Amino acid sequence: LSHESLTLKEEEDEKHQLAFEKCENKFLPLVQKCLSAVAEKNRPLVKHCILGFLKSLCQMTPPFLEAYKVITTIKMTETLLDDRALYIAVLKTAQTHLRKTKNMIPSGFRPVKQSFKRRTPSSKLQRNDEPTSKPSK
Repeated sequence: LSHESLTLKEEEDEKHQLAFEKCENKFLPLVQKCLSAVAEKNRPLVKHCILGFLKSLCQMTPPFLEAYKVITTIKMTETLLDDRALYIAVLKTAQTHLRKTKNMIPSGFRPVKQSFKRRTPSSKLQRNDEPTSKPSK
């Protein structure tokens, strides 16, 4: 199979990978900021991040939500938010969005995280090389 004649599955995977990378570029800083805010117990920053999630969740792809454990991150903010209704709204929005959009992604698709691409010297990456969960530190 030549490079010019990608299979339909490869084209689909490439489309979903590009969408995943756009989400990484656009939303990963928010996820990381929220995790830092939770670790520091910075309530104002946690609220700021949760409001950011509320505005942007519906633009996040299911592979991004799952690979970066966005729903788990949201759940970590529960005890730091004074506004229970806001917490519930953001959590329900994330869960509903994931449930409604997950079936649009092929079941075998495995996104390749940017951090994994930077660690891999080869320009040819196999999608199956990267676990979808973060390595433990």
